[in-house]
Amino acid sequence: MPERQRRSGKKPGTPARTGGGTGVNSRRWVFWALVAVAVILVGLLLSKPALLAWDAPEGSLRVRIDMSGFQPRIIRVRAGQPVRITLVNPDDRFHTDGGGYHNFVVEALGVRQVVAPLSTQTFQLAAPAPGRYEFYCDICCGGKDNPAMRGVLVVE
Repeated sequence: MPERQRRSGKKPGTPARTGGGTGVNSRRWVFWALVAVAVILVGLLLSKPALLAWDAPEGSLRVRIDMSGFQPRIIRVRAGQPVRITLVNPDDRFHTDGGGYHNFVVEALGVRQVVAPLSTQTFQLAAPAPGRYEFYCDICCGGKDNPAMRGVLVVE
């Protein structure tokens, strides 16, 4: 028996296996990759149920605040009508500064609301007079000096 056949452990005349990625290792890799993707997707869906899409009822607003700032940055409301605002904070406690907390401050109206990480905070804003009111978050991300952490409440 030639030396090469003895080392491979194959009987003479057995065809050599060619590559191509169809072996057990390739299938195992694909399986674990699919499991990892499924776990990540399920984790994303279950980790923040309160922060999923929500339709605000009439007279209500949903304002998202995270590391990138406020969404929307311009809020329009009607003069003389109270408005209910729900702040949504998708940042977690491992946020780079502020521990994941954010706030919504409108100095001219005496408003200062804090929203904890991965949560929502709803409050009622009394019927403001017509005008433009600046709001901001000053807990993190450069605070009031960061243009992304500011917005305008327009009362018409």
